[in-house]
Amino acid sequence: MSVTSRQVQTEVYNLLKGSALHKAVRGKLYHDTTRPRASHSEDIVVRYTAGLNGDIQSGVVTVLIYSEPIPAPDGTPREDIARTLQIERLATDWAEQLPIGRYLFSVSDTPQTLYDPEAKQYFTSLRLQYNHY
Repeated sequence: MSVTSRQVQTEVYNLLKGSALHKAVRGKLYHDTTRPRASHSEDIVVRYTAGLNGDIQSGVVTVLIYSEPIPAPDGTPREDIARTLQIERLATDWAEQLPIGRYLFSVSDTPQTLYDPEAKQYFTSLRLQYNHY
């Protein structure tokens, strides 16, 4: 039986709920585009990225973990590198411990932290490759 993008996204969302990663992030957990633009909290956003149908469905779900910048000596925002490293490690540990069932998840690439000028926040991107059997 094939699954929809929303079903895969919800599966990852539910796996995040109550996880050590979710507990460590001080904000909320959101589906795709439900995060308010004005939020400047540490939040987690689960976004369906891509998928292919076939005997085995496969695709990518991206988990974005926003973190708050810290002020530089001149007052401009900069990355809190210690917090970024902590979030990247927690995200990787969470992904490596995902259960095997109808889905087989694996980290698609190395987690990376980038700056989102619109949100004025840094975010760590974790791309999960999935296969649905």
